[in-house]
Amino acid sequence: PTDVAPLHVGRLRPHVFKDFETYVGAALRRISVPSSPEAARTPLVAPDSIAEYERKLSPRRLEVAVIWTLRALIGPVIESLIVVDRCLYLMEQAPPRRSVESESESESDAAAAVSVTLLTPFDRIVSPRNFCIVASKVSLPGATTTT
Repeated sequence: PTDVAPLHVGRLRPHVFKDFETYVGAALRRISVPSSPEAARTPLVAPDSIAEYERKLSPRRLEVAVIWTLRALIGPVIESLIVVDRCLYLMEQAPPRRSVESESESESDAAAAVSVTLLTPFDRIVSPRNFCIVASKVSLPGATTTT
């Protein structure tokens, strides 16, 4: 069915990756809500079924490894490009600078620029998304000249 929302397992503790059966149990518990403590201890899928899936899908392990490696290598690059794009967008939001010819406008409409600063408030090891973009409007004294 197309109206089913995708399930997201999220992060799991490293010990659940010791074998496929342990991983499946932890992932299913993460996406399912057991109705009682007894249900939480009962396997949601029979171990034989898990072993069958592992046997049937084990030839595709290399494909999964390649995808995860590409994700690990390309992910930070894409995230950096997004941050740079957001900084450039903010810099482009400054109103165009006026030339000397437009002196008829009031002094309060002095040209302005946008100052954009990219900060890293904490260590990248704590969180890979450690960027903080600070943008502020800076008034420029007088108008600019054009040639």
